[in-house]
Formats: sequence, structure tokens, C-alpha cells
Amino acid sequence: MSTETPRGSGICQRLNGLYADRDHGCEKYYNCGGGTPYPTACPGGLVFDDLHKYCREATAEDRKKCVQEPLVLSCGGGTKTGYSETKCSTFKCPLLTEYPFGDHARYPNPVDCKSFIVCLRDGTASVKGCPGDMLFSNVQYVCVNGTQTNECYDPAHARKQSPELV
Repeated sequence: MSTETPRGSGICQRLNGLYADRDHGCEKYYNCGGGTPYPTACPGGLVFDDLHKYCREATAEDRKKCVQEPLVLSCGGGTKTGYSETKCSTFKCPLLTEYPFGDHARYPNPVDCKSFIVCLRDGTASVKGCPGDMLFSNVQYVCVNGTQTNECYDPAHARKQSPELV
């Protein structure tokens, strides 16, 4: 008799296991039990190794990636009873073990459908633009003809894909 290993959903890829939480820092991970994710953190300066599933000393590369400043996408002002308020939309690249485009990953820009965010292996991010009337597809992760698509940024989809949108 053959049984299939139960699969989880969302953060818990399997019902039980440890999974990195790169959205909230290199030391953060989820300890999944019965499909329920329990936020956990490595002690005192250690980082979570998602490949080997344990906390370890940070390498120079880890430190560089973990302390990258978020990329500021846009800032807007507002007023709130007597004082000015500025809110900025930022993006921080996740730590990845595999990059879907060889040396980089691409993410939709939540403030502009004509551009996208490129994350390099060193953790740096930059905004790149689509030419002419093309828009960035959050389905295909490339620039596509803007008159033939409605695949532009969808906040619900992007928050699942993107590491840190504020």
C-alpha cells in the first residue's frame, strides 16, 4: 500500500516543517505543525538556513543581503488634523536560493504598471521600465503589449509574491 505525504498550503508547504520568513528578516522562520504556521526567530544574531532547516552563524553574504535598505517606490503626502504626513511605498528583495531569471528575480511595481522591480543576487533592487505602450505582466513576469492585457498589478496577487511591500 502506498500513501502520499499530506501537503500543506500557504506558508506551510507541508503540514509539518520549517520555512523561512524572509519578509520579516533573515532570522525569522515559521515552524509549521499540522498545517498551522507558528512565527519563530533564531536567537542572538543567527540566521535561518532554509536549505538545511536550522539556525546558523551569518556569513558576510547573509549580512549584506539581510541589511539591504528597502527601495523607495513612491512617496505621497497627506494632511491629518494640523500636520503633514508622508507615506512611502517601499520594496525589499527577498533572500532566494534560486533566481527564476538566472541572476535575478522580477516583481511587479505596485505603483506603476509600466515598470517592474529587478532583484539581483546581491540583494540590491532597481526599477526597470517597459518600452512604449507595454505593461509589466504580473502573470508572465515580462513586459507585454498593454493594449492586449489586463494583467497589470493586482495588489492581492503581488502581496503573495512580493517579499516586503509597505
